[in-house]
Amino acid sequence: MGRRAPPGPDRGHHGLRLRPPGPRRRDLAGAPGAPAVGVGQSLSGLLLPSRGEIWVNADEARRWPPRRRFTIGHEVGHWVLHRQPGQQALFCRHTSIHEPEHPPAEPPRDIEEEASAFAAALLMPRWLFVREHARCDGDVETLCETFGTSRAATARRVAALFGG
Repeated sequence: MGRRAPPGPDRGHHGLRLRPPGPRRRDLAGAPGAPAVGVGQSLSGLLLPSRGEIWVNADEARRWPPRRRFTIGHEVGHWVLHRQPGQQALFCRHTSIHEPEHPPAEPPRDIEEEASAFAAALLMPRWLFVREHARCDGDVETLCETFGTSRAATARRVAALFGG
């Protein structure tokens, strides 16, 4: 009896599947539940909780593989941290520039930052990142290669764990 490969993110795991846009569409503008985007704007990823799907911008993923990994981790972060029962879609929203009449006692949660922190921890676990950071004397390019992450994500992880 042959061993079956464990389900990967493209095949589905824990009720969540990774789905690229359809063959004729290279971006997420036509994805179910996708918000309208302006000219020259695009979405990197989109979580569709009601369908159990993550959609990833295929053009962006092809051009920047580390960005694809981070986008998937970011959307998994939304799945774990922010999805609500019956929710159709979850995507990045611009923060309102208008101040409320009665500001809240605490600043509102930034769910995009929370999802990005989740992705960083998923792709660059603290214990492993600290060890590798010491091994390469903090060289960001070496850390990018080690973790398969972008320069921006790696530099943010360095700042989050070591300050600066």
